[in-house]
Amino acid sequence: MIDISDLPIPGQVDISDLPIPPQPERPGFGANVGRGAANVLSQQLTGAQSLFDANKAAEKAAERQKAISETFGEQPGFEAVKKKYRENGLLPAVGEYIKQIPGAMEEQAPQIAESSAAARLAAAGVSAAGLPEAAPVAALAGMLGSSFMQQYGGDIERQAEEQRKAGKPVDINRVHAALAGAIQAPLDVAERFIPMGKSMVGSIFGKDVANLVYRGATKEAEELAAKKIAKEGFLATALKGTAKGVAGESIPELIQQAAERAQAGLSLTDEDAQNEYGNTLYQISQLGPLGALGRFSEKGAAKNLLAKPVQKPVATAELPVPPKEPTQVSTLTAEPPVTEPPITEPPPVTDVTEPPAPPPPIEPPVEPPVEPPQEIPTSTTPPPEDITPPLSTLTAEA
Repeated sequence: MIDISDLPIPGQVDISDLPIPPQPERPGFGANVGRGAANVLSQQLTGAQSLFDANKAAEKAAERQKAISETFGEQPGFEAVKKKYRENGLLPAVGEYIKQIPGAMEEQAPQIAESSAAARLAAAGVSAAGLPEAAPVAALAGMLGSSFMQQYGGDIERQAEEQRKAGKPVDINRVHAALAGAIQAPLDVAERFIPMGKSMVGSIFGKDVANLVYRGATKEAEELAAKKIAKEGFLATALKGTAKGVAGESIPELIQQAAERAQAGLSLTDEDAQNEYGNTLYQISQLGPLGALGRFSEKGAAKNLLAKPVQKPVATAELPVPPKEPTQVSTLTAEPPVTEPPITEPPPVTDVTEPPAPPPPIEPPVEPPVEPPQEIPTSTTPPPEDITPPLSTLTAEA
């Protein structure tokens, strides 16, 4: 027989004596990668479905997000670090932060892989079409298109989420989402290139993309940079790469977050916005090791570049000079013969290089002396004598 006096009275039960249910374990590698892949595909599917019915696409996206969370769990964030700090102090909080870094990078891996696949497929498509010179541009366009569809779908999901919180019916504005996506997509692509460096970008997205993005440096500048990075120690390389990764991603990511809030009709400066920006910076800091990996990749490429033998140009004086043949003229070194036009007598041209001499002074004309004409004998016979009497004789006779 049971004595009811031994039963506990409601309100007097000490809950501290009850067993504490086991806490869910931290998501592992498979869960982190699966969650990242599912989120990327879900956002892109939302963007594609919105072309037909945006409101219905947003409702289906909410159902998918719930299923993703139940299947793969949630990655601990900044709240877990703050809680650790309040309860246990600084060092345990730092330890919690470090533990979250692998999970953040694992969740980012599917997005990088999807972008790489889009770039390589676009480049392969134009190359198969007979336009291999357009492969780098096509690869970059493939990355932009993939990122835009993801950002566009995520913006639609954010609009629906905020409208549900406000108790409003879901009414998606696709124009606002598309404008925000057009801003976010180029920044999303750029922030991947910045921390990775040329060598890592070439390995993931293809050498054509790396040469297109990082072109412009001269060979001398590349060799100088290679010598500088090759001399760095392990710690210096890790710190510089991490700092570059965090700094290179911070500003683009904050602009993307502001664009997402603006298209959803939210304030950009209130307390909620500031908390969201702070959480974004926290997540970016966990991706800093990507910058370190990129720096180490650049260091390895620099050492390989410097290890190659330098080909010095051979002086022309050391080359053997072939004997010259007077009757043969090389068409590679001599100029082709020029056919001259027939020579014609040019009209006399006054030399214009020297000034003409001044004209002589003009003197008045002088008439030459008049001399009596001299008769030139035409023959050797002497002229006949004049037999005409003088005039006085004729007068007297008259």
